[in-house]
Amino acid sequence: MHDLPRTPYKEKAEKLEVALAHAQRRAAWAETVAKAAKFDLAEAREEIERLKRLLKAPRQATLFPQGRA
Repeated sequence: MHDLPRTPYKEKAEKLEVALAHAQRRAAWAETVAKAAKFDLAEAREEIERLKRLLKAPRQATLFPQGRA
């Protein structure tokens, strides 16, 4: 392809190849970010469920146990 004479079509094709490579890199980055966000969301949901369970549990632990003040 490099030994062909330069034409407007060849130049346009090269620019499109560069743009495609850039778009593919951005898509891979976006996929990584989306996976991280999905993991963070799952982790947050687990923490919410843990806190809900704590709120429903009988109050056994206190800041100042009986006998201390």
